[in-house]
Amino acid sequence: MDKNKAEHFNESASKTTSKSEQIIEALNIQSNDNIIDFGSGGGFYSNKFAQKVGDNGKVYAVDKNKDLLDYVQNKSKFNNIIPVLLSENELPIEKGSINLIFMRNVTHHLKKRVNVFKQLGEFLTENGKFSIIDYKKGKLFSFHGLFGHSVNQQKIEKEMIQAGFKVFKKIDLIEHQHFTIFEKN
Repeated sequence: MDKNKAEHFNESASKTTSKSEQIIEALNIQSNDNIIDFGSGGGFYSNKFAQKVGDNGKVYAVDKNKDLLDYVQNKSKFNNIIPVLLSENELPIEKGSINLIFMRNVTHHLKKRVNVFKQLGEFLTENGKFSIIDYKKGKLFSFHGLFGHSVNQQKIEKEMIQAGFKVFKKIDLIEHQHFTIFEKN
């Protein structure tokens, strides 16, 4: 079942309307960057990032679902993707070593987001960026509206400010989603 779940996540991310190529371009990823793909799902973006950062960069595919991480590891053609199972313990990543933290369709699942953002921020380099893409509030009788799979952009901005970040760039790219890149304050 998780194979189907992983493939579903990857298929969704690869749709033209998801604008993955434009998202990656907006992130300004450099060769040798280190990236956390937080909530990596089926690894669509982990693989895209791995290609961009090259052999000297690393992509940490972080997820709470071991089966999804196994799928990422088994299906990836890149050896610079490091699957990391999210647990109550500390992430096995060197603090101050990450150039980009990427979250897509994850924040609406997080509890105590300010704490999560603060903790993740410790992994960023001085000039590191924190990118969040999530759904705008959907109509009541839409999937996102019925299941609460959205977080208001202003709320995320407020929580990121509380966590010690400021808005670096807002990108109006995806019709049903907001896309904001933050930097340390």
